[in-house]
Amino acid sequence: MFFSTLLCRLKMWELKQQGIDDIGFIDPNTVNGHVVKHYAKDTEDLLENFLEALMNTKSTIIFPYNMW
Repeated sequence: MFFSTLLCRLKMWELKQQGIDDIGFIDPNTVNGHVVKHYAKDTEDLLENFLEALMNTKSTIIFPYNMW
């Protein structure tokens, strides 16, 4: 978890250097492996609603997940 947090902070710093400060995040507590495995349809609906809301207000969306 620490590594993914570090990567997100690094990405946020890079974006701020480019003048992009309206950044949105997908919440890993809401969308994670357990939820995707056991509640696939609910996950799809959550992501769809979340992305629609973010796309109206944010220019960049980050998925803060540990891919290791």
